[in-house]
Amino acid sequence: MEPERSCISCREKAPAQSLFRFVLDPENRAVLDFTASLPGRGAYVHPSRACFDNVEKKALFRRAFKTPGIGFDADFWWKLAVEKTTERVLELIYLAKKSGRLVAGGDKASAFLDERKTGLLVLSEDASPRTVTRFQRLTETCDARLVRGPSSEAIGRSLARPSVVILAVAEGPLADKLFWECSRFERIRNEEN
Repeated sequence: MEPERSCISCREKAPAQSLFRFVLDPENRAVLDFTASLPGRGAYVHPSRACFDNVEKKALFRRAFKTPGIGFDADFWWKLAVEKTTERVLELIYLAKKSGRLVAGGDKASAFLDERKTGLLVLSEDASPRTVTRFQRLTETCDARLVRGPSSEAIGRSLARPSVVILAVAEGPLADKLFWECSRFERIRNEEN
């Protein structure tokens, strides 16, 4: 079971991996702990512009860290979170490819699921509605998860190809990390549109 944390802005509980974690550095400045590996007390915020704005408006870091004088620039942190989330998704896709746990392309992804009956499918954000429907139906017939990722060109660049609309990743810790990062990416993209 995934550990849950509360967003300091809206107070809703969510899996810790779906939230952004902030910590204080030695000079009492907020730092985005993107890998959730830095030491110290963490403050969690949903990947939602409204939650980021609320943290700034209500000075919620001061309360969360019990330290006066901690500022929070919602615009700066939102832009950084969007950028880092996209980078992290592409990095994990690259690592999955290097580890031999990824196949790219519609036919290969379909064959991958037919053979294994499990895995993670990542569809680019610019995939056609027909492609989305096709792979949604495919995941319903097996134990696979489906998430949206960056553009086909961005995914392609991370795999040294012109573009990639669909990829499949074998189940395991890497697929789990990619699932959570893509879920965060999807929520951010929905906020921006």
